[in-house]
Amino acid sequence: MAKKAQVSPEHFSRTFHKHTGYTYSEYLTWLRIRESQKRLLFTMPKLDELAEEVGYNEGTYLSRKFKEKVGVSPTVYYQKSKRVLALNTNHTACLLALGITPVLGVYSPFLEGIKPVPNTHKLKGYEYDIASNYQAITEACPDIIINYSGGDEKPLLLSVAPIFELPCRELSWREQFGLIAHIVDRQEVCKSWLQQYDEQIAQCNDILDQQHGARGTAIVWEIGSHQAYCLNSSHGRGSHILYEDLGFSRPAAIVTRNIEQTGYLTVDIEDIAYFPADYIFVTALPTKDFGKEHLLRVLHSEKWQSLTAVQKKQVYFLNQYELFYGYDPLSTAMQLQKLMEVLTS
Repeated sequence: MAKKAQVSPEHFSRTFHKHTGYTYSEYLTWLRIRESQKRLLFTMPKLDELAEEVGYNEGTYLSRKFKEKVGVSPTVYYQKSKRVLALNTNHTACLLALGITPVLGVYSPFLEGIKPVPNTHKLKGYEYDIASNYQAITEACPDIIINYSGGDEKPLLLSVAPIFELPCRELSWREQFGLIAHIVDRQEVCKSWLQQYDEQIAQCNDILDQQHGARGTAIVWEIGSHQAYCLNSSHGRGSHILYEDLGFSRPAAIVTRNIEQTGYLTVDIEDIAYFPADYIFVTALPTKDFGKEHLLRVLHSEKWQSLTAVQKKQVYFLNQYELFYGYDPLSTAMQLQKLMEVLTS
């Protein structure tokens, strides 16, 4: 490794410890043990095979190092009920939908309204902040930490617990829900929950077939103080329900802007009038006067008034940012309810 870094072994060792807080040997051991734990979330392979997969020569040595670092043997870890910690609101909601309260989780105001929990179970802040929560995280003694991939918390939490990372743009909320259910051994609960949701979707589509017939195009806007954001399925905000469950299609104006690849589109507030659709949904409105003034100018403009959705009174100002921010089972179910309320009113 020192040769790859083009420094002496002594300098490499000293600098590595300075930046990570671990010796190189300690760090490598933790990486191997954490990878072992993540594999044991899904299956119990032969120890020799597991050892080889993570870089050890034999299972007995892995078992000894595993127990030294984790406190139990690989077999016991595989069999035990896991203490789960969630570092974002969506994964906290997945656990709650499965009937599990994480030892620590991130709770949005929407989630707190569904499941009031003591402050001892909450991470501080709307989104996680490892530095201010580090002591609480270590004291919670989690067996597994769940988060999206790409975070910079992995080295800091390496000695606390393995971090199971889910790629947010590559997995739908259903797929994330299913993986988390597998981790906590609640696959049947997940299957039942999704079955009930799909039955509800079928009922909603029957109602929309009778009232609206062919769905047409729909667009979802989240309007901030300076810009507007158009969201696609991978970013939720209700768009995943409209496009994937209720049969609405994306308008050509956002398809040509590659929204299916990027996941979202950012434009000036004044430009939202240049994206026509049969149905327009606004899930968040500006909170500052500057943004409100820009939006009011748009809403009174000739261009906006000429839109088909405006003329047919198919523009819906939902303005429930906290609810529509969620991309998880609980938020999705409530978002569906809110969308159906306005579509059938």
